Amino acid sequence: MKSSSFLVCCVVLAAALTACKGNTPAPAESEPKPATVVRTERAAKVEVDTSAPANVGAVPEEAQRSDSGLAWVVLTESAGDAHPAEGDMVVMNFIGWTAEGKLVQESLSNGRSASIAFGALFPGWREGLQLMVPGEKRRLWIPGKLAHGEVKPGEPPAEQGPPLGMLVYDVELISFDKAPPRPATPVPAPSE
Repeated sequence: MKSSSFLVCCVVLAAALTACKGNTPAPAESEPKPATVVRTERAAKVEVDTSAPANVGAVPEEAQRSDSGLAWVVLTESAGDAHPAEGDMVVMNFIGWTAEGKLVQESLSNGRSASIAFGALFPGWREGLQLMVPGEKRRLWIPGKLAHGEVKPGEPPAEQGPPLGMLVYDVELISFDKAPPRPATPVPAPSE
């Protein structure tokens, strides 16, 4: 009797394994589907017009200017009064050119916005973003002294490294996350 029970169990188990072989159970509704996770990690490439605007070489008369030399025009207005600051993570779309119209960098072709630590940006970009609110788009004319440096008279532009001289960026601020408050630094107890 024991051997026939064992034989029946083996046959049932073999039949169950054969029926399941190659089939994986569907995830429960609350479980993420691995294929979906992979697709959301990879954004589709987007065709982007990287041609420089006509006014990239010189700051237009209607541009506003700061004391530092940064100039800008608002391309798309937005309401709000919250501005990014040091320590924030900013989410934005951008495209930048040299004053000669050469593409420097852009964030649009990867199909998603760039998320960058505010402090990692060069000074002119930080100054421009501090003036913006989420949803706003501006064109910034950033002098070399607020970017990667000025071109030295008589020297040809560097073939490698960051571009020198004025840079022009179209920046759309999508959002930003405020940095968490820093814990108070404990005051050491006076020594006796």
